[in-house]
Amino acid sequence: MDGFAKGIRAPLAGVRFLAGHPNLLRWFAVPVLINIVVYCAGAYLFFTRLASLLHWIFGQPETWYMKAAFYSVGTIIAGVFAVFLVFTFTAVGLIVAGPFLDVLSRKIDETRFGFDPAGAGSSVIRGIWVIAAAQVKKLILFLLIQALLLLAWLIPGIGQIVGAPLQLAVTFFSLAWEFWDFPLDRRGMDYRAKKEFMRANKMAALSFGAVCGMYMLVPLLNFLMIPASVAGATILVSDLLGESSPRDPSMGQTRPRV
Repeated sequence: MDGFAKGIRAPLAGVRFLAGHPNLLRWFAVPVLINIVVYCAGAYLFFTRLASLLHWIFGQPETWYMKAAFYSVGTIIAGVFAVFLVFTFTAVGLIVAGPFLDVLSRKIDETRFGFDPAGAGSSVIRGIWVIAAAQVKKLILFLLIQALLLLAWLIPGIGQIVGAPLQLAVTFFSLAWEFWDFPLDRRGMDYRAKKEFMRANKMAALSFGAVCGMYMLVPLLNFLMIPASVAGATILVSDLLGESSPRDPSMGQTRPRV
């Protein structure tokens, strides 16, 4: 259960590490600002066009029941959009701010070790399209898996019992993969190596993803927790790989650096 406990502690370990190293805050602030601008712009465009959409559907309602339908449908559409924002926030945030989060992960390793344990061959800023494409692929895979799990709910009895726990487990595991991908990718791991690493540390991945998932559901806090979670993932992955220095108190461990 040691890995499970480390996964729970990791997101806040990232927060503490960033708070203790002000020189890294610019790499923290940039993805936060990008995500705020993107989401505020998206929300503004949607809600300013919502009335036009409703008038296109209903015309100019004049009777009481048409006005009731007008406002009821508007409320439903707004609610669905709000839920959509919550569930796509992390994926979209990682896509648009991916290059800066990649640099943040590298800077954290360099600050902790004095060099980049991922090796001299890793670039400071990898191609924006490469990072974005990788995030989009993971998002599509996650949505396909979730769609298949939703079909399980159609199985009488068993579907309702196992459907929700499986969906939660997949969501937590996927969140961990999203954040762990930055330090793992910089260490040259391909898809198969990442999958084996995640499987070997599945309890840490599930607990880390669960904690991140709870933070992401809190408005405003979720903007701050994307880069903080990348920081926590960088520290945790390094620890799980046995790279951390005994002088590094961020995870409270004493394993030697390799």
